[in-house]
Amino acid sequence: AIHPVGQDIADHLRAIHQAQRRDLAAARTLATSLVAGRAPAGAARSLRVQCVRLCQFLHAHHTAEDRLMFPALTRSAPTQAAVFARLQQDHVQLNALLHTLQAAADRVMTTDAAGSRENLERLLGRLETLLLRHLSEEEDGVVPTLQTWSRMPF
Repeated sequence: AIHPVGQDIADHLRAIHQAQRRDLAAARTLATSLVAGRAPAGAARSLRVQCVRLCQFLHAHHTAEDRLMFPALTRSAPTQAAVFARLQQDHVQLNALLHTLQAAADRVMTTDAAGSRENLERLLGRLETLLLRHLSEEEDGVVPTLQTWSRMPF
């Protein structure tokens, strides 16, 4: 049965994921404008800030999920342990990409080479593909268990 506390926890997770989707879309839009030569002055700096903030937030979010949420989910729904483990494996892959993306964002600030901007745009596209799939799968896989929680178990 759905518990009001669990529903609040699930709604909070969805809100965080929605913010991640929004921030990624904004970074992709700015990167595309920069590559096309349509970006305003200072766009490279803004893009770097957006990318660094997004990477740091995603990494912190994944770390909290891995250390707190997934162990609690596994205790609550042991039959879903394989789903939770697969989502944690996604975090490993995503975190490696985030490291590469953050380094690429730094290079955009140190060079005007079109290649560095195109590489950053490509990496943001890869992040979008992986992250959007992951967020959907995570919501489908964990929300039903979260909704049953009557308290925060950690």
